Amino acid sequence: MLLSHPASLKSILGNHIIEIILMDTTMKYEKALAELENIAHLMERGECDIDTLSAQLKKARELATLCREKLTHAEAEVKEILAEEQAES
Repeated sequence: MLLSHPASLKSILGNHIIEIILMDTTMKYEKALAELENIAHLMERGECDIDTLSAQLKKARELATLCREKLTHAEAEVKEILAEEQAES
């Protein structure tokens, strides 16, 4: 329902929230991992200022969750394929 009206959602929630909402359905694992690594490097080097630190941490948490979900899904698919192969032989 909310995603069918992105312009109104954008005006209510702002760009960052929309990015997180859409992230789980559109972002590839490799891109999410690269963004997560980039945030980690920024924090390690102390390049995150206090004003953006909270937003970066929230985004990192969302990216980590997305990566974990994609890996879990891929693992389940591989197990299913292997089980089918074993059943056929």
